[in-house]
Amino acid sequence: MKLATSFVTLSKIRPTVSRWNFSATDLEAAARLVLEADGLINPIVICREDDLNSYVVLHGNFEYYAVATAYQMDHRCGDAIAAFIIEPGDRAIIQQQIELFRGSRISTPAPAGATGDYSDAYPPAIQDLKQQIEVLRAQLYSTHALLDWFNHAESDYLLHRLKRIGMTSRNVEKVVELIEQERQRKPFRFLKEVVLRVKGLTYEKMIDLVETL
Repeated sequence: MKLATSFVTLSKIRPTVSRWNFSATDLEAAARLVLEADGLINPIVICREDDLNSYVVLHGNFEYYAVATAYQMDHRCGDAIAAFIIEPGDRAIIQQQIELFRGSRISTPAPAGATGDYSDAYPPAIQDLKQQIEVLRAQLYSTHALLDWFNHAESDYLLHRLKRIGMTSRNVEKVVELIEQERQRKPFRFLKEVVLRVKGLTYEKMIDLVETL
């Protein structure tokens, strides 16, 4: 047995966990990272099934759905995913490797006499860092989502979202018209650029839009 990665089309792979087990926000954030990096750094592990042309996921359901979401966002990324293909006879030994190398393991020693879940045993600095990472992930998702609909959303959708933050019908129509003109001229690269190029949108309104995502 020699381990090597191959690219397999998503339609040939059967996930073993429902998509709804994962946060939609996390999947979209991961999908955008896949698109930005033009690939996935963590190949999934799949096992060949009886018909020889289909596979089942042994490890990497989240990655599978992230690539599937990326493909839905932009078909140019392709509908194939990097994977280790395992033959049925090697499944048991590979499963042991998955549990050892890819399982959730806590290396921090548990406090004396403690039992059960040791997640609180991490030093405060580590816990604070984890919280900061979650906040940054949420902000990254919000920024990408908002920039995406400034560049691609239909005018009716733009009107609806801007009215939700209190913009009057008369002003919002002018703003949407400017957004469409500017994005045709050149796509927006940053939210700051939207504010600078579209008269009538302020930083305060942009914050209101982020908070309604």
